[in-house]
Amino acid sequence: KLILKVVLLFIALFLILVLSLQLSFVQKIVTNKVVSFLEDKIKTEVNIGAITIGLPKNISLHDFYFEDESQDTLLYGKSLKVDIGLFALLRNKVEIHSIALSEATVNLKVDKDSVFNFDYIIKAFETPDKPQSEEAMELSIGSVNFNNIKFRYADEVALMQTGVAFAQLEAQLHAIDLEKQIIEVNRLELKHTTGYF
Repeated sequence: KLILKVVLLFIALFLILVLSLQLSFVQKIVTNKVVSFLEDKIKTEVNIGAITIGLPKNISLHDFYFEDESQDTLLYGKSLKVDIGLFALLRNKVEIHSIALSEATVNLKVDKDSVFNFDYIIKAFETPDKPQSEEAMELSIGSVNFNNIKFRYADEVALMQTGVAFAQLEAQLHAIDLEKQIIEVNRLELKHTTGYF
């Protein structure tokens, strides 16, 4: 009976958490906490209009903006929706069932020292004292749906500037191996695309 009561208590707490995350004022609190945490961590401007969480696997960002260290736009978007298998993280796997990104601008730059304009974010979340696991984390992505995206890339080392804009990109991915740098795509559909190099 005691074990049953403990299990029921955990289920009840989980349901309360799920239901509370559907309330707008709770989502606003979560959004403010996330923005404050990110700005303290990466030391650049971060704006997020709203974060919605549909446990156990749906996470959405709305009206988000990330600035790089030179105060230029790194990433801006109207909507990002990710369907992720949270329980897979316990097995050292990242299972993303779908990603949907809308009305976004991405600006990537490499300076003369071969440093990307997002490297400071990676360094902010590094834990140098923690021993690295020998087992690499597995990544799988099911489907990708991007709408009205502008992507720009500037490389001061290669003296290259390139960009692409497209109305829609849909892809069904089969396999991803980050160590071997292999991505297998089952289906790819690209509409109304322009670019420069």
